[in-house]
Amino acid sequence: MNIIPGGAVAKPFITYSNELNMRISPELYHKMLVIAGIDQHGEELEEVLGVKLQETNLFKTQKETRKILHDICVAKVVESLPLRDTDSLLDKLIGEFLEVTYFNPTFTCNHSQIMSPLAKWHLSKVGLSELLELFVMKKEIYNANTELNHPIWQWRLFKEQAKVKATGDDGTMFIDENFCTALEYGMLPTAGWDTDNEQVTMFLTDSKNIQEVLLFPAIKLEDIKENIATADALESTTAGTSV
Repeated sequence: MNIIPGGAVAKPFITYSNELNMRISPELYHKMLVIAGIDQHGEELEEVLGVKLQETNLFKTQKETRKILHDICVAKVVESLPLRDTDSLLDKLIGEFLEVTYFNPTFTCNHSQIMSPLAKWHLSKVGLSELLELFVMKKEIYNANTELNHPIWQWRLFKEQAKVKATGDDGTMFIDENFCTALEYGMLPTAGWDTDNEQVTMFLTDSKNIQEVLLFPAIKLEDIKENIATADALESTTAGTSV
């Protein structure tokens, strides 16, 4: 449990006692330990979406890009999103038209920076980040990226994420000042990847619920009480009808 939810860009779980956050990933703490010791594929997108895109200006301005992506969502009758920001629209379109085609093992590489703001930027391709994802049978198995180790840029990105969070996006991250301070001491070139045994097991067994693959799944107290009451009632009935 942490005061600041860390790691993944996802909505954190929140407790009702002392208002602590259940961490989704201890990623920033892992990085602290390390410290202590697109080329725009316009033709492919046009072919899949069936929409003519502007040539090199697609990702130059947020306002213009958001308008283009919004029009594509409307034209393709894609389910509306509560947030019409650029990265949400782009992520929705990729999920609707590209990820559904990844049957064979497929790596998607060099994601747009607006979709992975906390990953390290691509060293030779402006606007992209050094991030990849593996898909098999239309399911994401893991994602990996080169970690950003520049303290000033990390601080700026945290502030940008805070602005986005203020608009109502619960999936963005909080500002972690301790991590930024740790980065000032220097972090070696680091890469990380995100997956877990349960996720892989669910894929291999074609399970729909994670509780199907957990060896010791959590059980709510209400369920335990209900099971005990059922057992007691059954025992009483059996005792009353015995000869």
